Amino acid sequence: MKISMVASSSLGYTLPRGSLEKGRSNALGRAFLELAKLGYDGVELSIEEPQRTEVREIERASEDCGVEIPAIGTGLVYGYKGLSLSDIAESRRRKAVSDVLKTIGIAADLGSIVIIGLVRGRISSDPKRCVEKFKNSMREVDRAAVDNGVKLALEPLNRYEADFINNVEQAMRFISSIGLEGTGVLLDTYHMNIEERSFEEAVERCGKKLVHVHVADSNRLAPGLGHIPFAKIIRTIASQGYDRYLSAEIMALPNPTEAARIAIKNLRLILDRNREYLTRHK
Repeated sequence: MKISMVASSSLGYTLPRGSLEKGRSNALGRAFLELAKLGYDGVELSIEEPQRTEVREIERASEDCGVEIPAIGTGLVYGYKGLSLSDIAESRRRKAVSDVLKTIGIAADLGSIVIIGLVRGRISSDPKRCVEKFKNSMREVDRAAVDNGVKLALEPLNRYEADFINNVEQAMRFISSIGLEGTGVLLDTYHMNIEERSFEEAVERCGKKLVHVHVADSNRLAPGLGHIPFAKIIRTIASQGYDRYLSAEIMALPNPTEAARIAIKNLRLILDRNREYLTRHK
């Protein structure tokens, strides 16, 4: 398995807003360089304004530093702009869909998956209508993902951050219920610790539908600084045939560099201690 760090203006290695836009890639380049020096294989990005994102500058920075872009998050579309795929207001829903479609195009160029997490929005205002809106949105973006050779990763979020699709069972049922072909599941250990009865059962329920993994400890700090049993989780993930990225989505404490250093040190230690098992299950 490879290790990546989320780089965004909210979580992970902190970037100023607008760092992915044309002419503002210096901060991105510095982040890539520092994370590469720490030993990271990849950097996961979050895109707020896909229409203003400069793909060539991202490609250049990743190539220069020797890091991949395993995934692109869409949560800032909701967090900063308030747009969601379940919005009852059709004009706002269409803007959210447009942003996700543009992000899929960027992901196709970068060889990344696209995460569907916070951008799904909240449904408490009118659950039935909101869920139908979300289904319509997902059918459209799923088709676009398939056409572009991109995987979507539906992320179950804990009940305090989202009011539907909070666990793996709900995510799997949703994907199956509308026949999504290009959508798998993203497992995030922080959310799993709140919502799942068992880490191992949740991983096994995903099976081959697991397409991406976020790692953060129970306190949202680097793995090893809380009580989540990462070795057991990683072994179970490997047993399902998953060998892609473990992506640290953590709070940047005490500062971005030190948080990144602790995260990769602890994750490398876990992977090294379980190397024989992981090799057998490749």
